[in-house]
Amino acid sequence: MAAAETERTRRIADRLPEFYRTWDADSVIYKVIDAVGRALAEEQKSVFRIMRTHWVDTANGADLDRLGALFELRRVKDEPDGDYRERVKSALRQFKGGGTCSSVKGLMADFLSAEPEALEISENPPRSVAVERRVSGGQTWALGSMSVEEASPVIELTLQGEGNVVLNPGVRNLDTNQRVGYRGTFRVGQRLVMSEGAATLDGEDVSSSVSAPDGFPRLPPGGSRWAYEEEISAKIAHLDRSRFDESIFSVPVPDAVIRMAWSGRLPSAFSLRVPSRVLGESGASEDEARGFLNIIKGAGVQAELVVE
Repeated sequence: MAAAETERTRRIADRLPEFYRTWDADSVIYKVIDAVGRALAEEQKSVFRIMRTHWVDTANGADLDRLGALFELRRVKDEPDGDYRERVKSALRQFKGGGTCSSVKGLMADFLSAEPEALEISENPPRSVAVERRVSGGQTWALGSMSVEEASPVIELTLQGEGNVVLNPGVRNLDTNQRVGYRGTFRVGQRLVMSEGAATLDGEDVSSSVSAPDGFPRLPPGGSRWAYEEEISAKIAHLDRSRFDESIFSVPVPDAVIRMAWSGRLPSAFSLRVPSRVLGESGASEDEARGFLNIIKGAGVQAELVVE
């Protein structure tokens, strides 16, 4: 300690002119410089002690616990510093993985004090999607599969509002020009369900009356434009474009309620399955595990914790 203090004092003294007699250890100026040098040396040692508490390799006890808390890693009961330090360092290495499957499994395994092989990750988990819209004849909308792949929807039609009937209702993907439609009269109160290869009207098979000449319309991941079509609205006369013996006037036409349902795989998402035994042995609650999962997942990624 004395050597360090003498060095600090000497470095200060060397910066002063010789006539200050800093070379004389008995001089007043030297004693003042030495007192300052000793105080600075002591402060430097305090700074070094603080720095050591911020490094995983040199922190101990409660200081190491605080570093582990940054990664939501708690010390197991009676776990020595050396073992706990290795778990924290492992977490640091996993965080460098950037939210990959292996890093997520490794970090969660450290959090639960379990083996990574006990956990299972499923990317782009499946889900059921349904969208419903009320539209009139000729009205369009935009829709995508909300999935990582295209989907073949089940299309359900019912009628609501003024009027009682429409003719030859159908749904068209305007981007691909694929259309599926029912040939015939469709009335309020009926329920038409069309899917790839099958169709029912109020539960009865009407596949022979439903056509999709260019293939059943599909939902692409990136979205597409869709339209509802029926023949009565198309024939309603307008003052500037009606045609004799082809247009009709003052006919109420009901709106269509179109429900499209399909199965898809969630984009930018994964589910992590954790055995209930592992969660119970870890001492962590399901909410704590779910909160930790939301910390380690990548930004913009949807994560689901499944405990089985």
